[in-house]
Amino acid sequence: MTKYVLILFLALSSNAYADCLQASNGQVFCGAGRCSLSDSGVVSCSAFKDGGAAVNSQGRVECGRGQCRQNSSGRVFCSTEENGGAAANISGQVKCYGGCEPGSESMCESARGS
Repeated sequence: MTKYVLILFLALSSNAYADCLQASNGQVFCGAGRCSLSDSGVVSCSAFKDGGAAVNSQGRVECGRGQCRQNSSGRVFCSTEENGGAAANISGQVKCYGGCEPGSESMCESARGS
Protein backbone atom coordinates (compact mmCIF):
# COMPACT_ATOMS: atom_id res chain seq x y z
CA MET A 1 0.00 0.00 0.00
CA THR A 2 2.76 2.46 0.93
CA LYS A 3 4.50 1.78 -2.39
CA TYR A 4 1.37 2.75 -4.34
CA VAL A 5 0.87 5.94 -2.34
CA LEU A 6 4.47 6.95 -3.03
CA ILE A 7 4.11 6.22 -6.75
CA LEU A 8 0.89 8.26 -6.89
CA PHE A 9 2.55 11.14 -5.03
CA LEU A 10 5.53 11.13 -7.41
CA ALA A 11 3.24 11.01 -10.44
CA LEU A 12 1.19 13.93 -9.18
CA SER A 13 4.18 16.02 -8.12
CA SER A 14 6.32 15.38 -11.21
CA ASN A 15 4.47 18.08 -13.13
CA ALA A 16 4.10 20.39 -10.15
CA TYR A 17 5.97 23.33 -11.62
CA ALA A 18 4.40 23.59 -15.07
CA ASP A 19 2.62 26.89 -15.02
CA CYS A 20 0.04 29.04 -16.79
CA LEU A 21 -0.62 32.74 -16.34
CA GLN A 22 -3.09 35.26 -17.71
CA ALA A 23 -1.61 38.09 -19.80
CA SER A 24 -2.87 41.67 -19.56
CA ASN A 25 -4.97 41.08 -22.71
CA GLY A 26 -6.86 38.27 -20.95
CA GLN A 27 -5.30 35.37 -22.87
CA VAL A 28 -3.71 32.52 -20.94
CA PHE A 29 -0.18 31.35 -21.75
CA CYS A 30 1.61 28.27 -20.41
CA GLY A 31 5.08 26.78 -20.23
CA ALA A 32 7.01 23.80 -18.96
CA GLY A 33 8.21 25.75 -15.92
CA ARG A 34 7.22 28.81 -13.90
CA CYS A 35 5.73 31.84 -15.65
CA SER A 36 6.03 35.54 -14.90
CA LEU A 37 4.33 38.65 -16.23
CA SER A 38 6.50 41.43 -17.67
CA ASP A 39 5.83 45.07 -16.88
CA SER A 40 4.23 45.37 -20.33
CA GLY A 41 1.79 42.51 -19.56
CA VAL A 42 3.50 39.78 -21.62
CA VAL A 43 3.65 36.25 -20.15
CA SER A 44 6.94 34.33 -20.44
CA CYS A 45 7.54 30.88 -18.99
CA SER A 46 10.64 28.78 -18.51
CA ALA A 47 11.11 26.28 -21.32
CA PHE A 48 12.54 23.84 -18.77
CA LYS A 49 10.45 21.49 -16.64
CA ASP A 50 10.60 22.92 -13.12
CA GLY A 51 12.52 25.95 -14.46
CA GLY A 52 12.11 29.47 -13.17
CA ALA A 53 11.16 32.90 -14.44
CA ALA A 54 11.69 36.33 -12.88
CA VAL A 55 11.32 39.95 -13.93
CA ASN A 56 14.52 42.00 -14.27
CA SER A 57 14.98 45.69 -13.47
CA GLN A 58 13.94 46.66 -17.04
CA GLY A 59 10.61 44.88 -16.53
CA ARG A 60 11.38 41.96 -18.88
CA VAL A 61 11.07 38.30 -17.92
CA GLU A 62 14.20 36.15 -17.93
CA CYS A 63 14.13 32.38 -17.47
CA GLY A 64 16.43 29.55 -16.49
CA ARG A 65 16.82 25.82 -15.85
CA GLY A 66 16.12 26.17 -12.12
CA GLN A 67 14.57 28.80 -9.86
CA CYS A 68 15.37 32.40 -10.72
CA ARG A 69 15.74 35.40 -8.43
CA GLN A 70 16.59 39.06 -8.91
CA ASN A 71 19.71 40.39 -7.17
CA SER A 72 20.05 43.79 -5.50
CA SER A 73 21.09 45.34 -8.85
CA GLY A 74 17.99 44.04 -10.63
CA ARG A 75 19.78 41.30 -12.60
CA VAL A 76 18.17 37.87 -12.75
CA PHE A 77 20.20 34.77 -11.86
CA CYS A 78 18.97 31.18 -12.07
CA SER A 79 20.15 27.81 -10.83
CA THR A 80 22.12 25.87 -13.44
CA GLU A 81 20.30 22.72 -12.30
CA GLU A 82 16.80 21.84 -13.47
CA ASN A 83 14.55 22.12 -10.41
CA GLY A 84 17.48 23.73 -8.54
CA GLY A 85 16.75 26.34 -5.91
CA ALA A 86 17.81 29.99 -5.81
CA ALA A 87 17.51 32.73 -3.19
CA ALA A 88 18.98 36.15 -2.50
CA ASN A 89 21.04 36.47 0.65
CA ILE A 90 20.99 39.42 3.07
CA SER A 91 23.47 41.27 0.81
CA GLY A 92 21.23 40.87 -2.22
CA GLN A 93 23.47 38.29 -3.92
CA VAL A 94 21.68 35.33 -5.53
CA LYS A 95 22.92 31.93 -4.42
CA CYS A 96 21.89 28.81 -6.35
CA TYR A 97 21.93 25.05 -6.00
CA GLY A 98 24.57 23.75 -8.43
CA GLY A 99 25.72 27.28 -9.24
CA CYS A 100 24.09 30.32 -10.80
CA GLU A 101 23.88 31.57 -14.36
CA PRO A 102 22.30 34.77 -15.71
CA GLY A 103 18.64 34.46 -16.64
CA SER A 104 17.91 34.68 -20.34
CA GLU A 105 14.93 35.54 -22.51
CA SER A 106 16.08 32.75 -24.86
CA MET A 107 15.32 30.19 -22.11
CA CYS A 108 11.67 31.31 -22.05
CA GLU A 109 8.68 30.08 -23.99
CA SER A 110 5.09 31.22 -24.22
CA ALA A 111 2.46 28.86 -25.56
CA ARG A 112 -1.18 29.89 -25.67
CA GLY A 113 -3.23 27.75 -23.31
CA SER A 114 -5.84 25.53 -24.93
